[in-house]
Amino acid sequence: MTSPSNMGVITGASVIGPAHIRQHMPNQDAFKYRNYGYGCVMAVADGVGSDRYSHFGSKAVVQAVHEAFCAYVRGDISRTQITKSIYMHYVSLLKKRYQSAASTTCLFAAYIFNQGLYLGLIGDGIICGSINSQPLVMQKESDSFTNIVKPLSPQRPNPIWTTKFIPEDRLNSIRLMLATDGVSEDILPNKESDFASYLIDYVNAWRAEDRQIKLLNLLENWETPRSLDDKTIVLYQHFRNKAEVSLYG
Repeated sequence: MTSPSNMGVITGASVIGPAHIRQHMPNQDAFKYRNYGYGCVMAVADGVGSDRYSHFGSKAVVQAVHEAFCAYVRGDISRTQITKSIYMHYVSLLKKRYQSAASTTCLFAAYIFNQGLYLGLIGDGIICGSINSQPLVMQKESDSFTNIVKPLSPQRPNPIWTTKFIPEDRLNSIRLMLATDGVSEDILPNKESDFASYLIDYVNAWRAEDRQIKLLNLLENWETPRSLDDKTIVLYQHFRNKAEVSLYG
């Protein structure tokens, strides 16, 4: 049985892109991850660049993800109502003066003990890695003719999410990377899961107290020199077999 004493490894970091530095704009990405008594919740968001208050939108939605899962665990909502609850919390957390221009993408992953893993995304970015050693990739479907992102927006009350739920009895190992498009667009096609696995192994080789700062350093020295966007990554790993956990930190 999985228990709160077997939390798994988690870390994350975000850096502002060179384009926003030159334009004297804030980082439009946001992230929040936390281990709770009932499991782990992670969220990553990227404010839509054309929206004036998008950095407020991204911060609001990552908090909204955590609020929604707390409501779910309390029994206030069902699992099918989680994305609707995220939207409602997102709008309520935004001050009215920001709601006219605070669109944002959102990626989330939540592992709830003795229930399972819930994944969701809207807009661009990527969730990838492996489940039970099998590759997993969730991202916006590619379109050869357009690059239209349909994000969360206070003006769009019925957003369309992509979601996936994997029950506890089908989970032995979870290795995930959640990343905004500043990262995902630089990954070679069909190599997304390989990149996530490589990065998780790379980060787990560091001492726990050094992982976040070293991940931050990696993002600040991103090896794609023309990559101008903000970059955000959250990494998560969980094994039900405690013997396996010791192998990875």
